[in-house]
Amino acid sequence: MKNATDRDIVYLAALLHDIGKFFQRADPDGMKTTRLLEPEIRKLESVYCPNQGNYYSHLHVLWTAQFIKNNNLEFTVDDLNLMRLACAHHKPGKIDEQLIALADKLSSGMDRIKSNSINENDDNTQKSFKKVRLHNVMEYVSRPDDYSGIHRFDIQPFEYNSALDASAVKELSFSNDKDSFTNDPKYSEVWQAFSRDIKSIDTKSDLKTWIESFTYVLEKHARFIPSSTVDLPDVSLYDHLRTSAGLAISLYDYLIENYKSINEPNVKLPDIDTPFALLIGADLSGIQSFIYNISSKNAAKSLKGRSFYLQWLIDNVLYCFLKKTGLYRGNVIIDSGGGFHVLAPNTAQVRQTVDELRTTINEWLFNNFGTRLFISIDYIEITSKNLLQQEDISIPSLADKWTELHKKLERHKVQRYDKMFISEDAYPKFFEPGIAPKFDDIDDISGDIIEPENKIGKNRSRQSQLQIELGRQLKNSAGLIVAEDIGINSQEKFFEFDFQCAYTKKGVLIEKRNEKYYYKGNHVENGRSLLFNATDFLVPLFSERNVIKGFTFYGGNTYPADEDGEPKTFDELAGEGDFKRLGILRMDVDNLGALFKNGFSRKKHSISRLATLSRSLDFFFKGYLNNLVGTHKSDCYILYSGGDDLFLLGKWDVILEIAEIIRNDFREYTAYNPNLSISGGIVFVKGKFPAKRFAKLAENEEKNAKSHKVSNGEISLEKNSLSVFGFALNWDTEWPMVKHLYKTIYSKLMNGELNKSFISRVLTFYEYRKLTPDNVSWRWLLAYTFGRMIERDKNQREFLQAFLTSAFTDSYIKFGDYSIFLNGISTNQAGEKLISGSGNSFLDLAAVACRLAEFKWRSLT
Repeated sequence: MKNATDRDIVYLAALLHDIGKFFQRADPDGMKTTRLLEPEIRKLESVYCPNQGNYYSHLHVLWTAQFIKNNNLEFTVDDLNLMRLACAHHKPGKIDEQLIALADKLSSGMDRIKSNSINENDDNTQKSFKKVRLHNVMEYVSRPDDYSGIHRFDIQPFEYNSALDASAVKELSFSNDKDSFTNDPKYSEVWQAFSRDIKSIDTKSDLKTWIESFTYVLEKHARFIPSSTVDLPDVSLYDHLRTSAGLAISLYDYLIENYKSINEPNVKLPDIDTPFALLIGADLSGIQSFIYNISSKNAAKSLKGRSFYLQWLIDNVLYCFLKKTGLYRGNVIIDSGGGFHVLAPNTAQVRQTVDELRTTINEWLFNNFGTRLFISIDYIEITSKNLLQQEDISIPSLADKWTELHKKLERHKVQRYDKMFISEDAYPKFFEPGIAPKFDDIDDISGDIIEPENKIGKNRSRQSQLQIELGRQLKNSAGLIVAEDIGINSQEKFFEFDFQCAYTKKGVLIEKRNEKYYYKGNHVENGRSLLFNATDFLVPLFSERNVIKGFTFYGGNTYPADEDGEPKTFDELAGEGDFKRLGILRMDVDNLGALFKNGFSRKKHSISRLATLSRSLDFFFKGYLNNLVGTHKSDCYILYSGGDDLFLLGKWDVILEIAEIIRNDFREYTAYNPNLSISGGIVFVKGKFPAKRFAKLAENEEKNAKSHKVSNGEISLEKNSLSVFGFALNWDTEWPMVKHLYKTIYSKLMNGELNKSFISRVLTFYEYRKLTPDNVSWRWLLAYTFGRMIERDKNQREFLQAFLTSAFTDSYIKFGDYSIFLNGISTNQAGEKLISGSGNSFLDLAAVACRLAEFKWRSLT
């Protein structure tokens, strides 16, 4: 590696400080008999390991030292020695060693130096800590401090790609009951895969480029390795190491600004009340309206491209910030859902960069998209006291600071153009009427007026054409190269991400053919190569220089295509036959913002735990859903999925089925934690229905689900619902009833056991009751009508009588082997109490069931 800097050494030392835990657990022998530690490394025991009287503790630092030696990382820059900094954090002497120790402590929110003093020479201890598995952090959200989770992750090589069957991805990434494991964790096997990938990183690049590629290798292999086997092991080693590294460089840059050199004799680490760091947040507003506010022409092609375009816009803003400030990927705490959170040093350069970026990018967004898109970017100061777990509520915790930051971001949203208003040309730009555009100057996709410099043809802007091309080519793409310089043949084109702040504007998609990767170019320099949804990312590129290799989980770059490989139109996606409907599904995790702020008590709130939680949730939406939806790839596709929400399109009955599967899998993925739920809304429309209208209808259904409450007087539950046909149905108490009734009615229709008039009669009584809620005469009309039906069709007497009784009394439904009481308490498979109450009447639920049965019947007949 070339061009190592002092900052690289400090950052990498923190990134590697606990890598020895991974290496030590993969060692089949203990300290006394290990064959992996060289004699000269074993001699460092008294140098780096605390003496506990009759034994040395924290022996993992010796394996850290061996790892550094094995991989030729023994760098020294300005008296900053990588091995010394990475290994001395439990026995720090010099100020630079104390800095790494403090970063370690702040990442975990606790004083690791005073804990974990166990005798690792003891054989029983050796065997026990090598069997500890990572707990599922999602199981602990909003739980009491003394709650003991039962779910664990398997430790095995993480070889993921979006072509895997959903069940295979479950085995890789879902936690299981701790008693279900019969074998010991495969630490040795994972370490060998980790070591092989490290050897594949280009060593001819700058050290920083190597570090950033190594971080992706670390994410792949250490994502399910517990950072601690003594304290609550619910934080992954990867998240602890990356947040420690982000904290270390923040501390270092802060000291350099104030002292110029860390080696000066008067240098002191910032005290507990000194704001040495900044928590920076960014949030893009207008995403939904931008993506879906398009004409029906080319909608299927451009929607996917527009969604991808916005995701890479945010990525460019983040990457631009990191480049301008010289920060690293480990400084990024959260990067999902249309925004990001970064931990950065509290320096003048960083503060100025945030302010400049806010102005620059919003001016570019305004000039290109008017008021549709706006990005809020701001920061708050952070002290060590904020990051440490404090029981004293008078001390602002990390959760309090998180809330403070988001209030600032919301303030920017209501004062969007305050800086632009004071410019000289503000008045005509905002208040004077513009010149009426010619027809050819209106974009036929977005309806926006095209500026002359942005026009590339009749009724087409540069951005809209890019989005269509992206949407068309994403299906066959395996990744993306974005770089300062990409050499391509003159006949080929690259994508120009003309973002005002972009360092790397040129991009080409990577294709995969016959298990090999290709791109349209002959050299790449100073950029990033990211594979989509595949962790075999260390692929060689022809003639590369300083290219960061990595992977990104991306929600759905494939889509159903016609015979020519073009995206199916929405009408084609809706199905075949005389009756066909397109289903649109929007889902969102309930109360996620509040869970990030208050999901962990002050004793457990730490930046590494938040990072683990965010990354875990993000994988469900950006990773696992690709595999789940892939089983229905001819009938539906992901328009957007990431962070905590999703938007799917497809054949109506497939979308209905997938909504329930997603909900059930989300429950399983989050270890059946009752405090984590997901709500969604579905609409069914004809295939030629305008995209911007069906997106709005789906949004309304989703809002309806999130405002739904069920109660039986004793317990009340909110959200955790699905809304369809304007009815919000609790997933646990109402949807099972509707689903069973829908399936039963449909089956009886198909078998000729019920006449279709049954559906019309039920819907008539539902409308009658809805229009005259205070008039009880509907009950007697219902009893009379169903009484006659029972007399005419004695074979269906049991079903019709149960239906009549349920509708008349609004108390329960019972037919066949199915029984759910509308008012009472039941338990789920996790043994938790659930309400069996309903905010809907039986006729409400029956109306939904009848409409679904009618849809299914008409689709097939």
